[in-house]
Amino acid sequence: MSFPEVPEALANALIQGVAKRMDEDESVGEQIRKAHGESSDTNAPVLYAIISRRCKENADSKLAPWNSKEGAVAFRESIKNNYPELFAKAMGKVGKK
Repeated sequence: MSFPEVPEALANALIQGVAKRMDEDESVGEQIRKAHGESSDTNAPVLYAIISRRCKENADSKLAPWNSKEGAVAFRESIKNNYPELFAKAMGKVGKK
C-alpha cells in the first residue's frame, strides 16, 4: 500500500505534542519509551497508538491516511527520510540515537 509523504507541519506538531505530554507526565514518558522499545523496521507502536487514538477522536483527522500499522511505519519513515532533524529530536526524546 502506498502512503502520502508527511507534511512537515504535521510531523512537527505531532512530535512537539508528544514531547510536551512526556514532559508533563513522567508516566506517559515511561509508557512511550517502553512501547518504543518494541519498534522495528516493520513496527511503529507509539505512532500507531497516537494515530489511531487521534482518528478515533476525530474522523477527519489529518493523520487518517496513516491509520494502520503499516501507515504508522510509513509515517515514521517519511519523517526519517524527509525531516532528519525532526526525527533526531524525536529519537532523542525517547532515548534513541
